[in-house]
Amino acid sequence: MKKSFFIFIFLIVKTVGMSQSIDSVASIVDTSKYATLYVYRPASIVGVAIGYDLYVDDKVVCRIKSGVKYAIKIYKEGSIDVWAKTESKESIKINTKFGEEYYIKCGLTPGLAVGRPSLLVGDKNIGKEKYLKIKKK
Repeated sequence: MKKSFFIFIFLIVKTVGMSQSIDSVASIVDTSKYATLYVYRPASIVGVAIGYDLYVDDKVVCRIKSGVKYAIKIYKEGSIDVWAKTESKESIKINTKFGEEYYIKCGLTPGLAVGRPSLLVGDKNIGKEKYLKIKKK
């Protein structure tokens, strides 16, 4: 009887310890209810005076100028349209997932009068490196 009691107590203690371990692992899992767009435009003499609004779907989220960076939270999963317009419109589609990060390099390409926006979704590691190099203004 004593032996059965000690085995029972051991199993209870073991189960409690395991559930605490499972809780610790669960707290590490990303439960974000948003995706993050990291948007940046490296500093450049080309088009330094030209800026443009960046849109997500139909909402302006930031102003893109030479040497800026922004972290933008997106509170919906699925397809979004990221776009900008000067003398022409440039648009990219991104299929967002909560907890994910997306790096978008913004720039300018030659145009007739003002220049045209360029938007490139890049590799996460390269994008993060370039994003971090930009000093916040």
